[in-house]
Amino acid sequence: MAYYYPIPLIGNFLFFLQWFLIANSLFERRFSRAVTWLGELAAFGLNIFLGSVLPYMSMIRALYLPALFFLAFRVLLRGRWYSILFLVAALWSLLYTAELLIANFIYTPEILAGGLNSQSVYVQLRIYIVLFIVSGMLNGSLYLLIRGKRLHMAPKELILCSSFLLCQLFSVFCYIRELTLTPHYDTAAYITVGILSALALDGFLIHYVITANRRQQLQSENAMLAQQISAQNCRYAEITAEYEAVRRMRHDIAKHLRAMEALLEKGSADEAGQYITELRRNAYPVDTAICENPVADALLCSYRERSARQGTCLELRVQLPAHTGIADTDLVCALGNLLDNALEACAGQADARITLSCACVKGFVVISLENPVGTPRPEDPKRGVGTRILNHLADKYHGSYRAGAEGELFRARLTLEAKEMIP
Repeated sequence: MAYYYPIPLIGNFLFFLQWFLIANSLFERRFSRAVTWLGELAAFGLNIFLGSVLPYMSMIRALYLPALFFLAFRVLLRGRWYSILFLVAALWSLLYTAELLIANFIYTPEILAGGLNSQSVYVQLRIYIVLFIVSGMLNGSLYLLIRGKRLHMAPKELILCSSFLLCQLFSVFCYIRELTLTPHYDTAAYITVGILSALALDGFLIHYVITANRRQQLQSENAMLAQQISAQNCRYAEITAEYEAVRRMRHDIAKHLRAMEALLEKGSADEAGQYITELRRNAYPVDTAICENPVADALLCSYRERSARQGTCLELRVQLPAHTGIADTDLVCALGNLLDNALEACAGQADARITLSCACVKGFVVISLENPVGTPRPEDPKRGVGTRILNHLADKYHGSYRAGAEGELFRARLTLEAKEMIP
């Protein structure tokens, strides 16, 4: 019945609000923002109801909370089920960690004997404020650890930010312990200022880290966009050259037709036959299409010409329909990054061969690439942008990206879920 008291009700709502914010920022919504929040509020209301009717200190009472929110997040958010399960399990563990820490540091024998709801409003308010602060720091550390991969944070940055939050948490407990031992108004004022300062520093740190990494990611995407524009300009030049070649072919065909007409008018059928035979020997080569998807076909044609100029054999096994369910810009980005890395690795190698396979398999676009392992290159801060973008695409389309050397070969495999498969 504790949930019906006003302070525990508000306190638990603010606590689970942290869960909602973290889950909504880590996973994509299935429905609109309003429907998602209403569904999560309904889950919180069901949690309140179950907490009031289930037996106190029972096993089912301890386990219904993670099961309830796992189902809610699974229905309302897009994501792999085991990722959502991991998040709920981690948040649930941090919930009990925060409560155990507070029980050890703040709970007096009177609170343990009579229960929290039997205490004064001041005591309840103080305990729930501390619970909110402690859970916020623990959940913030978890958020940085999970979000760090998507923000492309280095391990050192993750360790630094998480350690800072945990040190702040220790400082907060020291403040609270001092306030418990010497409950004077002057001491309370100083300690309150210290706690608020710690929270402000935590918020500033998280905001700074996220902003800095987003700025770095934006710079990487801008660099990739410039590379795509350059590739499209090359393709435009190739199309222009092909158009001029077609114009010359039409002009030449017109001349050949007039020459054969003149021979036939003179009755020189044998000479006209010899003329046709000579034309067949010097026939213009016809470049066949690589796949049905026009964007991928145009891009792969340009990379085939580029690899030929470099002296690298590019073997293409591409079976893509006109509509793949992947945005054209993202498809170009995926193929371009994979082939750029492969051509860079094969530069200067004799008889190097790149094999690219691409097809739609059970609602997924699967891109596989194989090339010889390149020679190690010096460290460059600008390097690694392509790998980060490929990982970003895998997260965006709920797929996966795996790459690594296997002996003398480097293999990469990118799987993207087609969001809108069009027949």
